Amino acid sequence: FFTILHDSDENEINQFIINWMNSYAKFQEDSPVLTAPAICNAISPFGLHDNLESISDLCRTIFETDGDYSSIVEGMFKQVSTDLYNDPTFVNRPMNSENRLSVFENTELHTIAGLSTTSTVFKDSWYRLFHSDTITYVSPKNDISSRTIPNIFSVPIPILHVVKTGIDKNSSFFVFGTEASSLPLHATVVTKANSVSRRFKFQDWEHLPLYPGTNGSVYTNVKKPNWCSRIEKYILREPFGGQIPTVSQINGITSSASSILSSTVPSLFAQYYSTANFDTVGASSKRQLLLLINLIYKAKVFRDFSICSQWPKPCTKYDGRFIDGGFVDGIGTFML
Repeated sequence: FFTILHDSDENEINQFIINWMNSYAKFQEDSPVLTAPAICNAISPFGLHDNLESISDLCRTIFETDGDYSSIVEGMFKQVSTDLYNDPTFVNRPMNSENRLSVFENTELHTIAGLSTTSTVFKDSWYRLFHSDTITYVSPKNDISSRTIPNIFSVPIPILHVVKTGIDKNSSFFVFGTEASSLPLHATVVTKANSVSRRFKFQDWEHLPLYPGTNGSVYTNVKKPNWCSRIEKYILREPFGGQIPTVSQINGITSSASSILSSTVPSLFAQYYSTANFDTVGASSKRQLLLLINLIYKAKVFRDFSICSQWPKPCTKYDGRFIDGGFVDGIGTFML
């Protein structure tokens, strides 16, 4: 890629980009789902995509992968690396200094993503009443043995994946955009007797700074649980099991702009759609908007548009969820 852009003329670069885009198209065309489900059309009113035909094509791929966004990204990159470079293993390559292009051997690589302040684990089987949904709130370091409910972060946390110069086992690591005293991050887990919330309501998230937020702060309180809830505290597990992440894992967490469709990050979901709610005038229009929001919220196929911090392994109550770096670019710039 670097050689093509650096050494080729205008026509060669143009053809290379066309071949690249054709590989993406080929990946989508291979989807066995012939008709995009109606839920895909619900995305358009929020301005996520102006071309319904294009979003319908993508939606077929979404349903083929059961909404696993990182699998979609991995499939696209694997298609391109195979077609253009005959290298189907590229997506599994560790993101460390040893695998960096030689031209960048003296350059640090910083990739930004965000960590949602909430993550939900849904239990969808028939025994849900006995094994309840859980919601994990990301909180700063605190006394796990204490019964006191700690403060939680009110907004997503910027995270950098860093590949430093030099070849050693410590050349690849994550940096969290919090005070050092907040680390390691902890998980405050609330388990409710039947479900966290299978129907979205803005009032459930008023303890977070919804738009237009005033007098906000970095921390807020966990909403007071009801009598049948259970609260536990843990240390949040390290991303990807503490191992060096692969190309697919980093590509997934840094390109998940569609995580605003994911009910598994309810704080981000509420904060994003509160802007649409603020701009909607009239009780009738607000009710219609809420119906549309719930259509998206209840769609299981969008849940993994936010990325589990252990992908491709499933998330547990000890894990967080990554969102696109675009949500934290402003507050994350100081980390670069």
